[in-house]
Amino acid sequence: GLAVMRLGSNLGYAGGNNQLIDRIVRDGCEYVLVLNPDVRVTKHAIESLLKHAGSNEPAVLSPVVMRPDGRVSFAGGFFTDEDCCELVHLHDGADPSSIASEPYSVDALHGCILFFQSTVWGKVGAIPEDFFLYYEETAWCADLRAAGVELRVVPSATAVHHKRSHGVKVPSLYYLYYFLRGAFIYARRRNGDCGKVKLRLQRNFVAPWREKIGRIAPEFVGIFDRIVAAAIDAGERGEVGRVCIGTMAEMSIDAERQEGAGNVDAINGDELLGCAVERGGDGSCEGAAVWLVVDGVSVAFAAAPV
Repeated sequence: GLAVMRLGSNLGYAGGNNQLIDRIVRDGCEYVLVLNPDVRVTKHAIESLLKHAGSNEPAVLSPVVMRPDGRVSFAGGFFTDEDCCELVHLHDGADPSSIASEPYSVDALHGCILFFQSTVWGKVGAIPEDFFLYYEETAWCADLRAAGVELRVVPSATAVHHKRSHGVKVPSLYYLYYFLRGAFIYARRRNGDCGKVKLRLQRNFVAPWREKIGRIAPEFVGIFDRIVAAAIDAGERGEVGRVCIGTMAEMSIDAERQEGAGNVDAINGDELLGCAVERGGDGSCEGAAVWLVVDGVSVAFAAAPV
C-alpha cells in the first residue's frame, strides 16, 4: 500500500527525508528510494538499481542524472579538495555514451535520487539537518564513506532532473542562499579553510552567474548581490538551519524600491501575467521588476515591460 506522511512544516531536504526513511526502516522495508519531486525516473531504472543493490557489501547507488536535453547532468563526483568542498562533477554536459557501462565508485552522489538497502541506514544515521538545503547529501556521503559504505553510480539506470531551482533566466533566491551558505557549513564540518571556500565560490559560482544575469536580466543584479552577500556573511558566521528568504528578498527590494503600482492577473508556471510600473528618477514611468514569494521562497520573477 501507499503511506503518506504529513510533516506539518518544511523541514528541508534532510529533515523530511530522515523522517520518511525512519518510517520505511521501522516498517521493515528492504530498500529505500530517495526521489526529488523534480526528477523523472526512466524506464527500467529501478530494476537496474535493484539488480546492483543485492550484494553483501553495503552501498548507496544512484543512476546517471540527465538534463532534459539528453546531456549528462551528474554522474558522480570526485573531490579535488574535500575540506573546502571542491567537487568535480563527472561527465557534466557530456553525451551519455561516453560513460562506462559498468557501475563505478565515486566520492559523492546527487541527493535528487538515491537507492540503498535499509540496513545501510543504521551504519551512519540520519542525513545532517543543519544545512536545510544543499550539501547535506554530500556530507552524508562523506559519513557513509568513513563507515565503509561504497557510493556507486549505475550507468544502466538514468533519471532526468528538471532543476526548478535554476529558474528560466536567473537562479531562485533559495538556491543562491542555501547553496552558497552550505559550502561553508560543509567546510566547518571538515575543519576546512572558509577563506578558501569564499574565494572558490566567488570565482566559480558568483562571478559567472553575475556576468550572465547582467546580460540577460540586469534588473536582477541588485537583489542577486544582496542575497549573495547575506549568504556568505551567514556562512562565515556559522549560521545553520532555515531562514526566511522571502523576508530577506523583501528587505533587499525595499532598499532600492521606487514608487510603483501594478497587479498580477494570473500565474502560469514560471510566467507572471499582469502589469507593473515604477517611477524613475526623472519622473517618467518604466517597467518594474516583479517577484512572487510563497512561504518564504521566491517562486517566480519577471521583468515587466511597459
